[in-house]
Amino acid sequence: MTGVRHHLVDFLGILDGWGQRLGLGRRGAVLTEKVDRNFAISARWDLPATPG
Repeated sequence: MTGVRHHLVDFLGILDGWGQRLGLGRRGAVLTEKVDRNFAISARWDLPATPG
């Protein structure tokens, strides 16, 4: 799951860069923030320990 989270965080960076390249200004940043908040991508994940 940690790898998936890293990919999703990378996606947020790509999304933010896309907004900047398109000249969306603050709207691009708001889009990135809303995607992050609604999917809880950069929030800490409290995953249960796996037996090992």
